[in-house]
Amino acid sequence: MKLEYKKGWKWVTTNEYKIKLPDEFLHESFEGDFLYLYDGVLTVCKGYGWDGASGPAIDTKNFIRGSLVHDALYEVIGKQGTFHLRKHADKFLIDIVKEDGMTWARRQYVYRAVRMFGGRRTKKRYEDTKK
Repeated sequence: MKLEYKKGWKWVTTNEYKIKLPDEFLHESFEGDFLYLYDGVLTVCKGYGWDGASGPAIDTKNFIRGSLVHDALYEVIGKQGTFHLRKHADKFLIDIVKEDGMTWARRQYVYRAVRMFGGRRTKKRYEDTKK
């Protein structure tokens, strides 16, 4: 399914986007305002806002789809407290950006960055749900 987006929050989906996730997510389910996860398929609804590439990374065409899926998965992981899935989300990000044409060197940088700094974001989301 083609991803369509526009500038907004930082980026906002302009259509519904569905993607089959790795098997590690097969038995997870989630229902949020703009995100659904059932039977290993993540659905991102029209109007979902995300911040694209984080930190010193820049938004490029080969990073947009990966950043959407990764941010959505981190939201699900953070709200459910399923932190054991974080590494799988990080690896899936790399699969997507590779498919979208990102160079090997940049993929290595991106993977290291999300492994080092991504955990704080998911834990903060989880803590925010408990307030």
